Amino acid sequence: MRKMAKDKLTHKNPVSRDMTDPNQTQKLAAKYGELYENEWIDAMHKLYSEKGEREKIDLLSAILKFCYSECERIADSQLSQLELVCFCLQSSYKQQEKLPEGSEAIKRNLLDAQHGASNFTKMAVVDIAKASLVKEKHLKDKAMQILLFTESCIEICWSMVTRHPRIFLFWPDVSKEKKINFEMFQAYTRSGDTVEYGVWPAMLLYKDGPLLRKGTVQPVAR
Repeated sequence: MRKMAKDKLTHKNPVSRDMTDPNQTQKLAAKYGELYENEWIDAMHKLYSEKGEREKIDLLSAILKFCYSECERIADSQLSQLELVCFCLQSSYKQQEKLPEGSEAIKRNLLDAQHGASNFTKMAVVDIAKASLVKEKHLKDKAMQILLFTESCIEICWSMVTRHPRIFLFWPDVSKEKKINFEMFQAYTRSGDTVEYGVWPAMLLYKDGPLLRKGTVQPVAR
C-alpha cells in the first residue's frame, strides 16, 4: 500500500519523480536558460540577414518551435509503439487500436520508461528531427548554418516532451497593444510595457503550470 501511494504521488509530481534524474526539472530549466544566453546569442552573431535583427530572431524562434513540435510527434509515435509491443499478444488490442480497459497503470509505467530512456534515445531523435528539418525549405539552410543551436534545441525539447506532464513552452501574446506580463517575460533591448514581438518563450512546468524560466519580448518603441 505504501509503495502504491508513493507511485501515485510521484506520478502526479514530476519534480519529485525526477529527484534522482541527472536531467531533473530544475537542471533542465537551467540548461534552457543557457540555450538562450549562449547558443542563441552565438547563432544571432553567425546568421547573416539583410533585414536585420528581427528576421534573425523570427528564424531562431521558428527553429525552436519546429524542434518542439517534432519532438512531440516523435514522442507520441514512440509511446504508441511501446503500447503496441506491450499489448500485441492481446487479440482484442489489435481490433480496438487502443489500450484495453483498466490498463492506465501500465500506460503510466510506459510513460516512465520513455522518460527513463530519454537520454539514451536523445541522439537518435536529434538525427530524426534534423532529417525532418531539412525538408522545411524556409528553415533548412539557416538551421544547418547554426547547427549547435539547432541540435541543442532538439536535445532540450526532447527532454521536455518525455516528461509527464510535458514541460510547456509559452509564447507571448503579440495581439495589438497587448501588455507585457512581466511575471512571465523580461524586456529585450527596449523599455516599455506593450509587446511588439516575441523573442524567446517562457518555460512552464506544464501547460498553464508554474513558471520555470522567464521568456523575452521586445516592447514597442516609445
